[in-house]
Amino acid sequence: MDKFLVSAATGALNPALEKLAAVLGDEYKRFKGVRGEVKSLTEELGAMHAFLLKMSEEESPDAQDRAWMKEVRELSYSIRFKIVITINFFCYL
Repeated sequence: MDKFLVSAATGALNPALEKLAAVLGDEYKRFKGVRGEVKSLTEELGAMHAFLLKMSEEESPDAQDRAWMKEVRELSYSIRFKIVITINFFCYL
């Protein structure tokens, strides 16, 4: 599989996962009411990340795996952007 594309996608997810982990920590007290949702989102993103890593190991993934990988990769960029924008917005209120 194209390691560059997988790296790019997992690279987009890593900062999002780090931001969400920070929200779950004590640093962001104002997000207290959404901790359950943040934890759930973190778990879902972790599963997406694991899928991309697994696909990076495949020599020749089938058409369905390639399609899912493309979708997950594109979604990861969108998710990262929205998480960072949302957290930054609420931190500066």
